Amino acid sequence: PVLRSPVVSPVLPIALALSLVQSASHVELGLRTDGRGSVLSTSDLGTEAIGAVSATPTAKALVDTPDFGAAGTYSLQIGSSDLGRTKAPFFNHTLGGRLESRGEGTLRGEAFVGATRARTEPLTDAAAVAASSATQVASTSPIGSESLSAGIGGDLRLDRGRVGATASYGISRGTDAASRVVLPTQRALAVVASGSRRLTERDDGTLGLSGSRTLTDATFGSATSDVGSATVGWKRLLTPTTWAMLAAGAAVTHEVGWIGLGPHGHATRIDPAADLIVDHDSEKLKVRAWTKLSPYVDRLSGQASSALMAGLVTGWAPSPTLAFSAAG
Repeated sequence: PVLRSPVVSPVLPIALALSLVQSASHVELGLRTDGRGSVLSTSDLGTEAIGAVSATPTAKALVDTPDFGAAGTYSLQIGSSDLGRTKAPFFNHTLGGRLESRGEGTLRGEAFVGATRARTEPLTDAAAVAASSATQVASTSPIGSESLSAGIGGDLRLDRGRVGATASYGISRGTDAASRVVLPTQRALAVVASGSRRLTERDDGTLGLSGSRTLTDATFGSATSDVGSATVGWKRLLTPTTWAMLAAGAAVTHEVGWIGLGPHGHATRIDPAADLIVDHDSEKLKVRAWTKLSPYVDRLSGQASSALMAGLVTGWAPSPTLAFSAAG
């Protein structure tokens, strides 16, 4: 079939977390359920609804000391979908680790690693089709995928503000030669820096800088997407437990090697960039709503395009060992 204008419904994961606390070290057990869907429009068969459901049990081991914190996570996603000729369940594995320094000092650091082996389904995965044109979602069958990532970061607290930076590197690809035709090997290096300065008792000025380079081994050859952005903003404390931030700026994208970029094989453009966040964090209730306008590097093709994304995350902890959360 010919894919025309895929439409993706909001992702609505629902999570249940149970914490078993033992002094400075403890284990958290969680269960997350997902429902995803899209509408496939074909030239000869009309429209077809495609859906997927899954459940993801997660185990996280944590160590907390006055000087550092460490965490290791493993999750197993078990699910099924309408995509493809078989309805056999799929199993996706994710491993992660994080180490961060703590204490009374003004400088803090962190290091993190992650690995995933999964089955990607472009037409039922909202992240796969976000900011993608119809030609970029080229598969109506499940695709095996695997990825590795690692990064380091730091945060320095100042008298009237803070500055921080994070650098990360990741590689992802299809699990075999056939899947790499649709999900080619992709390497990405990213650096993100931010800063804030206290203006009044309730107001902060903010600055955000980011840069990334993505190399994609496409079927027509190697291609590169470079993205850089800068925003300035204002953050205000609305109540003792609620704050809001609005930031705006610009992003520059430079692409080399893509088909259709003109006689020189490269193109540069400038797009607007913006962030809007409202965050509430009290003892038992946590809510964050956000909207972001920025370039998005497609994980199937590696090409960059401007995307408007939004999300809502809520959490409720009725007791120290029981928490519920939902996100969309």
